[in-house]
Amino acid sequence: MFYAIDFKGQKNLLAQEIPSAVGMRGFYIHALGGEYDFNASKFEGMISRHEARPVSFVGKMIDARLAA
Repeated sequence: MFYAIDFKGQKNLLAQEIPSAVGMRGFYIHALGGEYDFNASKFEGMISRHEARPVSFVGKMIDARLAA
């Protein structure tokens, strides 16, 4: 799954979820050139505060085809 996250003073960084340790959620953030682990419960807080938002590429592709 992909997320747009606000992290390290930057907004809308594309983060790809990767395997991580138990109780953690791991992400590869290309713009920052590395992997980052977040405490799972703190990441859920980021979602509730809209600091992390799920990204749907399929929805964007469908919208682009309908607009054409």
